[in-house]
Amino acid sequence: MVSVIEANPRLVGLPSAFYPSFARNYAMTAAMAIRRLVDRRTDVRSLYRLLFDIQKHAKIITRDRFRALYALHMSDAADAAFDRLAGDDGAPSFPPEISPEGIWMRLPVWQAQSASL
Repeated sequence: MVSVIEANPRLVGLPSAFYPSFARNYAMTAAMAIRRLVDRRTDVRSLYRLLFDIQKHAKIITRDRFRALYALHMSDAADAAFDRLAGDDGAPSFPPEISPEGIWMRLPVWQAQSASL
């Protein structure tokens, strides 16, 4: 939005309540979205709840099930994607399932960063 205003000389310096309002609404919307992602309440759908559910049922998220989502000739791509999502967490290469402990590694950081929003 700023680049549009700066590219149009007639708009630069023009007094308007629209621009500050637009910027404020953008910032508030982004803050609300982040707060919703880390909401812990059981009556909402959030990233936190999804991670909690994945941790609870981590043993069913296996490499074989993940591979089944891909075409047969794409098993290498499926393995690479699973490795990125599952992480190695110090485990041997090609973990067979998602690590429940690994799911929570970044959550405290996200919660701390979103606490002030």
